[in-house]
Formats: sequence, C-alpha cells, structure tokens
Amino acid sequence: MEMHRLNIWIPADLAFYLKERARQERKPVNQLVADLIRKERMGGLHDSLQPLVTTACLEALNQARSLLELQSRLLALQDFLTEMKLRQERGYDRLAALVIRAIREGGLARRLAYATLAKDDPDFALDAYNDAKAKVGKDLASRFSEEDSV
Repeated sequence: MEMHRLNIWIPADLAFYLKERARQERKPVNQLVADLIRKERMGGLHDSLQPLVTTACLEALNQARSLLELQSRLLALQDFLTEMKLRQERGYDRLAALVIRAIREGGLARRLAYATLAKDDPDFALDAYNDAKAKVGKDLASRFSEEDSV
C-alpha cells in the first residue's frame, strides 16, 4: 500500500487524545488514525448494508417459522393417519371375527335343526335340508345378479 504524508492542524485536546490512545493500544499515531478512518468508512458501508441484512434475516426467520408450522401440521396429520389405520385394522379384525362367529352359529343351528327333525322323521329332515340348501343358493344367486346390474 502506498503511503502519503498528511500535514493537518487539529485542536490540542484531540491531538492529546490520539497520542494517549495510541500509547494505550501500543500503536503509532499514524496507524491509529488510519484504523479510525478505515473503521468510519466501513461503518458507512455497514449502515447501508444493515437494512438489507436485517430484511434478509427476518425473511429467513419467517420462512423457518412457516416450515416449522408445516412440519408440525404434517406430524399431526401423520399421527392422525396412523391412528385411523389402526382403527381400520381393528375394525377389519372385528368384522372377520363376527363373520366367523356367524358362520359357526349358522352351522350349529343347521346341525341342531337337522338333528331335531331327524329324530321324528329322517326322510323329512333330509328333504327339508335339501330344500333349504336350494332356496339359499337361489337367494344368494339373485342377490349377486342384482348387485351386478346396479
């Protein structure tokens, strides 16, 4: 860096201040003055950049807050969906258990009705069983054909 000599007159109290501060900081007076001028020039730059930096920081903070809010909403939605999935699985398990129980109860009722009818008249019991079986088959077939046409 090229150096230039600058002869200036300043008030005595300011000159004394510069000499005293240079002694405290253990620097030559010319280096202290150069540092003060550099600091002032950077201060002007700092003052002009401060609003821009502040705006950028505030925007970044707002984005971070928005992201945190979205993250918390997504976590809540994920918890809700997990709970609904568990309830759905429990519902399917319960439905399967009820269907199995209905099939078992229907089988028991059929065997009991057949056994009761067979005590008095085994031929009548066999005919009643075959008739019921045929009617149930027709009823199921007609229900499936109705669903297909809808």
